[in-house]
Amino acid sequence: RFNIENIEIFKSVFYFTLSNYSNLISYRSINRILKSMGVDIDVKTLINYIGYMKQAFLVYTLEIFSYSQRSRIVNPRKLYVIDVSFSNLFPETLDIGRKIENLVFIELLRRSSPFTDISYYRTKGREEVDFLVRERGYVKDLIEVTYEVQQSHVKKMFKALNELKIKRGTIITWAEEDVIDIKDKCIEVVPLWKWLLKPSAKGESIE
Repeated sequence: RFNIENIEIFKSVFYFTLSNYSNLISYRSINRILKSMGVDIDVKTLINYIGYMKQAFLVYTLEIFSYSQRSRIVNPRKLYVIDVSFSNLFPETLDIGRKIENLVFIELLRRSSPFTDISYYRTKGREEVDFLVRERGYVKDLIEVTYEVQQSHVKKMFKALNELKIKRGTIITWAEEDVIDIKDKCIEVVPLWKWLLKPSAKGESIE
């Protein structure tokens, strides 16, 4: 179907890409790393191969939130595997937080409508928040995913809420639960199992 000329090189791209699920990727950085591993591939072919994986619903790449098309194109994308069982191909990957994040992304896709836009958010201080979910111009949720909450997660979430001029956000954890209020802003800390059972919230306008 995809007319892949070199199956062995495609396999190298496939396994390397999937091993970096829930991480930021750029085609040029992947190209440099693969070449350092002895995989002779150019950027154009790499883009095609990852495109084939996306068309086959093996992976999904998430853009940064920006009103600038150029910014969305030039910034790295976050990569997720559509079938979470693929993460079991890499038993050396013990980062449960990455597995939770990938699972949250799949659930966000399941809940989405044709009008839903999912991106990741970067604060003015270049701190990354995992998911910004919008629908028809309204923010449905700002979500950070982590195994356990650190103060750094809370700080960047409040920064993002202030920049986006919205009042509520969510931190999804493995087991922690809390509500953190500062002035008119609120962050709900919710365990994964409870979030999975929770219906979608109404949105806030950022227009």
